[in-house]
This record gives sequence, C-alpha cells and structure tokens, in this order.
Amino acid sequence: MYRTFPIVSSLLLFLPTVCFGHDGHAHDDQVPLDYVRFPYQALYPGDNEGKYITRARRQPADTPRLPVTADSIFSGITTFAKLPWVQCLTKDKTTPFDIAFIGAPFDTGTSYRPGARFGPSGIRAGSRRLTLYGGYNVPLDVNPFLSGLKIVDCGDIPVTPYDNKFAIQQIENGHKELLQRPTYSPLGNDSHGAIRTTLSGPADYANDDESGFQRIEAREIDTIGTTGIIKKIRETVGDRPVYLSIDIDSIDPAFAPATGTPETGGWSTRELRTILRGLDGLHIVSADIVEVAPAYDTNAELTTMAAADVLYEVLSVMAKTPLGKIAN
Repeated sequence: MYRTFPIVSSLLLFLPTVCFGHDGHAHDDQVPLDYVRFPYQALYPGDNEGKYITRARRQPADTPRLPVTADSIFSGITTFAKLPWVQCLTKDKTTPFDIAFIGAPFDTGTSYRPGARFGPSGIRAGSRRLTLYGGYNVPLDVNPFLSGLKIVDCGDIPVTPYDNKFAIQQIENGHKELLQRPTYSPLGNDSHGAIRTTLSGPADYANDDESGFQRIEAREIDTIGTTGIIKKIRETVGDRPVYLSIDIDSIDPAFAPATGTPETGGWSTRELRTILRGLDGLHIVSADIVEVAPAYDTNAELTTMAAADVLYEVLSVMAKTPLGKIAN
C-alpha cells in the first residue's frame, strides 16, 4: 500500500444479527416482518452521499435504495476492497493518489514452498468482503474508504520468474514509479515481532544484535500480552516515520496455513490485528505483507482473508494519521 508515497505487498501494500424477543408488546410497535429485503447490501463509499441505510430503524418509503446486483462485491474485476483500478505504471502514471495498493508477484527466492507469486491476486480475492457493509473500522473509529483520501489499486508490477536479480530490480523500479516525493530517511529502528523457529545457533541472535534489530519473540505474548508488545514497538520506533513489513507467517498456521515457511506457535489473527490497531497514531509511510501462497490455503480462504484484514487495519491507521494532508 503506498501513500503518495505508498501499501506495498507480495501485496506490497473487513454483521451481527439482532434478535428481539416477544414479551406481550403490541405488534404495532414491532418492526414489520417484511422490512428486511434480501439480498441486503450496505452503501458503498460514495453512494447516496455516504449516508448509511441501517436496519436498526425504519426509513421513509421514498428513501433511495441501492441496486442489489449492479455492483456486488462478488462481481466485476477483483481489486483490493473493490477500489478503483488505476494503471499507475503505464497510461495512468500521472494520476495522483494518496494511498495505493500494488502487487509484487515474486516467489523464486523462497527457501521452502513456492507459490507466493499468486499472493497479490489471492489477497485481492480475500478482500472482496471488506466493503460488504461499508468498511467502517469499529475499534479504530474510522472508515478509511470515506476518509477523504484517494485510495486506488495499481495492479501488479511485471516481475520475471526466471532471473531473481532482474526481478528485484523490476520490483524496485516499480516502487520508484509510484513515489511522488523523496522517501523518508532514516525510518528509525527496526523491531521484529512474532519470531519463532529453530536457529542455526546463538550466533543468529548475535547477528541480529549487530544489525540493530529489536526482537519480539512470539511466545512473549503469553507473558506481556498484546499491550506489552505494542508498548515495545512504540518505544522502538518513537515518533519517526515508519515502514511496516508484515510476514503472514507471523500468524499461526492454524489461522493462516498458506505460506512458504509455516511455523507453529504464532499469533492468532485477532492478536495481530489488535497489535496493529495499537499502532494508531504512528506515521506509517508505507507497508507490505509477504509470503501469502494461496495454493496451500483452505477452501475457506482463511489466509487470504487474514492478509486482507491485516492490510485493512494498516490502511485504517494510515487514514487516521494521513501524511501530507491536514486531517479534518
């Protein structure tokens, strides 16, 4: 996902039912049984001037209704969260935007299972339902799609599967094409979370220390909880601009099995989303999510949905603290 600067990922760079009991109340006071008409579709950003039609209260008979199939989330070209598709690298390269999603379909450098080249398309498929009911993020109290920012999907960077060195150069060039201003430097310290796996030995940690990495072991969530992990991250990055890189295998394979290097003992999807919401207020310049390999997913698309929801949380944080704009 890119801000006018960028979210980028391998997609370099989301309804309860209410039942009412009957206890002798007059039928005239109850919602008519024929009120809810199916299929129900909430208003999409930009429709009806952003006014939401809710089930909680009856609307006048002449209240505008959306066509139920004209722009359904399961129809049409699949972009991230049904965002407008802009060909940012070719004919639309001069089109301005605030935040953009772009894919980098590359996996020939994997150390174990390949398949992440299909990650961007899988994440887009998993994101289709994000605007099913409007896209409002309840915990963060923001609808990033109605935040006044221009958010687009730029498609994928063309990447060769035959030459790793050239592929990396293609990805780098694609990112540079999207940048509308100089990048921030420095971006602050590194904090690596949800680390868990066997090591070649203690020297691996020594190498991390020499490189300036701050580690957060996945198992630390058992002792300090999500609040403690959020605190560690915020203390590390401070108020500096932040680049956020998320590996889908930070989530336990019970919740996200479709990855090139699965490791048990990871965080749950809920825990990771909580941690990301805890970054509210940070100046996130850009972000990515990597290693989504849909071929290893379940029929229910657990991993691609989790990846899409992770990007949605990051997008929400970015929308609440926009860069280069004055928040209302």
